[in-house]
Amino acid sequence: MRNYLKRSTLGWMLVAGVVIQAPAPADNPKLTLNVQNATAEEAIAQLSKASGVPVEIQMPRRPAGVALPSSLRILEEKSSFKWSGVTLATALRDLKSRYRLQVSRQWGRFLLFPSGSALSASPARKVGLVENAGISLFVRRVSVRNTRALDFAGGPISQDDQTLTLELQADLGELDSDRIAGIENVVAMDDQGNLLTGERALVSSSSTTLAGTLLPDEWACSLSLSGVHPKATRLVWIEGDLLTYKSARTHPFEVALPVTPENAKKEAGGMVVEVQKVTVPAADNAAQPSVTFRVQVPLHSAIRVQGMEAFPMPLLVDAAGGFHTPTTHQKSTRQVGGGLAYDITAQYAPVKEPIRSVRLNVSEYGEASRAFSFRMKDVPLPPEGAFIPRRNVLLPGRNSANAPRAFYAPGGGTLISAIKINGEAPPEGALALGLVPKSGAETAGMRWIDLPVDPTGKVVLPNVRPGTYRVLRNFQPRQDLRLTGIGHWQNNEVEVIVEAGEETQLPPLTWNRDPEPAAAGGDSTQPKTPSTNPKAPVKKPTATKAPAKKPVARKPAVKKPAVKKPAPKKK
Repeated sequence: MRNYLKRSTLGWMLVAGVVIQAPAPADNPKLTLNVQNATAEEAIAQLSKASGVPVEIQMPRRPAGVALPSSLRILEEKSSFKWSGVTLATALRDLKSRYRLQVSRQWGRFLLFPSGSALSASPARKVGLVENAGISLFVRRVSVRNTRALDFAGGPISQDDQTLTLELQADLGELDSDRIAGIENVVAMDDQGNLLTGERALVSSSSTTLAGTLLPDEWACSLSLSGVHPKATRLVWIEGDLLTYKSARTHPFEVALPVTPENAKKEAGGMVVEVQKVTVPAADNAAQPSVTFRVQVPLHSAIRVQGMEAFPMPLLVDAAGGFHTPTTHQKSTRQVGGGLAYDITAQYAPVKEPIRSVRLNVSEYGEASRAFSFRMKDVPLPPEGAFIPRRNVLLPGRNSANAPRAFYAPGGGTLISAIKINGEAPPEGALALGLVPKSGAETAGMRWIDLPVDPTGKVVLPNVRPGTYRVLRNFQPRQDLRLTGIGHWQNNEVEVIVEAGEETQLPPLTWNRDPEPAAAGGDSTQPKTPSTNPKAPVKKPTATKAPAKKPVARKPAVKKPAVKKPAPKKK
């Protein structure tokens, strides 16, 4: 059972209180264009017109007659481009490389601006690279944040908040970015043996600041993981699922001016778009054009509208074929009948050319499904920080209380797990148990089950389908864990064989405080905590005894007979 809304409305879907968005399909069309002896500004204008996607260049402001700085004069150099059946993303890359440009993506348009310096010719290092179905997925950035606080007003003891943020990027090849629904079910393991958990629901592209700098065939997201050990230097692995939409189609809405009752309203896919008012000042007037319109969408529909953030933004199309995007907007939302009504007013910068029409692209998406599971390896981390386990960590992809339990089989085996914190039973809480059948596929789907922990710190899971499983465990206390010092969990990843009708005792899941650093000139008196090797699943430990030392054979002591001295002779 997925824990997110599979349908999106007006360019957004609500996931755990977060608004997320993906670009519309019209963002990366294929085109054929022959540009001859054009400056950067001329080439970009021709590309925008040929693709039907707003592409603009932000030229530096300067007084009339003043030349560009020497570092930007490349923009005035003339070049030729011959594109035949290429995507918009390919053409944008060529322009970026030739004119040293950066890209910004907003309000359904691509804004190019000069970087002033040569771009790196060498590709960025693709850390943790996974390639599947023509998609290259890798880690673009990693950061660790540690928040420490003390409450002097008598509140509860504050715990350290150790959060790791990953920014993932996907190079999609022939696939458009609008087909990517997001990433879910993310979990990782650091090199200290700690299990890192993150969002339980879908994470999409608008969750990263990178979203505004990507080309149409690039996709990125940002996700947070908790539980990283301060002494960890790398993530041994990161696992998750990449989801794509099964289908996507575009409904173009274009209302010619002047607006009349006959052409003001259009309907497609159950959605109604109505342009209510268009104000276009005269060409010599400095006033701003504006568009007021309403979009009505049925509840739980699969409709999404191209635009800024979570609301649609129409484009003005002038007589020369140029596009004009809004500069400001006002919006309101209300429920009308069996759907939602969005009333939006958008303002634009003054336009010299006559306005021909108002355009709005509407995209309808199918269900999201898993394209593939991924496993990234060996991701370096920033230097260490403080660590104490967080409470109430939510795991991804977990079965809800009402969903059928995974791997259920009447008469199957029983898993028993004990939990210890500093050698004692844990406080009240639950154990999140993740099971992966060992079917030969390293990234087989994982299913999570929440189980209550009894007062002795034991958890029992009966009726488990026989087989070999990889098991991940994460304890979630109901209240704050009042722990101090640095420590880590052991045995949170194990491998187990389940047999029908048999009980299987897992190695105890334990948290122990790390030994204190050795004092100068002496050794620490704290006992050393054994560490877990995260590279291989931890199997049930077997007791081993050190070989007894063989006694050294000694010869029995031989007593020498006492020698009596002869008595002196009498004279």
